[in-house]
Amino acid sequence: MSKILTRNLTTFQLKAARRALDVPLHTLSDETGIAINALCKLESSELKSIPKDSQLKTISRLRLYLESKGIEFLENGGVRYSPEVETEIVFRIKE
Repeated sequence: MSKILTRNLTTFQLKAARRALDVPLHTLSDETGIAINALCKLESSELKSIPKDSQLKTISRLRLYLESKGIEFLENGGVRYSPEVETEIVFRIKE
C-alpha cells in the first residue's frame, strides 16, 4: 500500500516517477544530492509518521527535480511523464 508523504504526494508516485524516467537510484542521488538510503526510505514507505521539516525539504527537492524532468504528479495518485517539458535545474550542495 502506498503511504502518503505529504498532502499531495505518495510513496507510489515517487517510485512511479523515477521508473517512468528510467533513472537508477545512484543517478538520482548524484543529481539531487539526496543520499541513496534516504531515497530508498521515501520510496519504500519507511516513514513512520508525518515527515519532519528536514524530510519535507528532501521531498520538495526530489519533487522539484522530478517535475523538471517532465513528471506531473496527478491528483488521482498517478503520474504523467511529458518529456517535452523537461527543464534544467541545478542543485547546489552545501559545503
